[in-house]
Amino acid sequence: MAKILNPILVRDPLESTAHRLHSMFQPIQKTKHKKSDYVAYVGTPLLDYFVLDAIFAIDVSIRLVNALASLLKAAYVWTLNQQKSDSLIDKETSRELDEFSENVSHIGSAIIAQFMNILLSTVSLVTRPIASIVELVSEDSSPSMSFAR
Repeated sequence: MAKILNPILVRDPLESTAHRLHSMFQPIQKTKHKKSDYVAYVGTPLLDYFVLDAIFAIDVSIRLVNALASLLKAAYVWTLNQQKSDSLIDKETSRELDEFSENVSHIGSAIIAQFMNILLSTVSLVTRPIASIVELVSEDSSPSMSFAR
């Protein structure tokens, strides 16, 4: 494994995107005990634009360096082992190529997550207040139903 730098993001980058998608239609202050939901509602887009955007870009750069290192190491190992191995690609070269493809996959996921996080958190600035209004109206207009005779 040719890892030059340790990546910043070790979880799946799309996990944050799934969280934003899930909370996109939740009313603000959904829970009665949580005081910071409004801060999260306003702060998430700011963090996505100014902090997480840079973190995703740095992580993609690190993964790109590691992917290139894995690919170059795979080529080096292949030239050393091509005469010894019966198959075209030996196990050690295959491991390096797998590491290369894992880094490339993570790069693609991080770029998609970076774009989608900004998009979803910006859209949620509109959808969450609408969800709050809908919930408020539906609570006020629902008649108290009594089934007692």
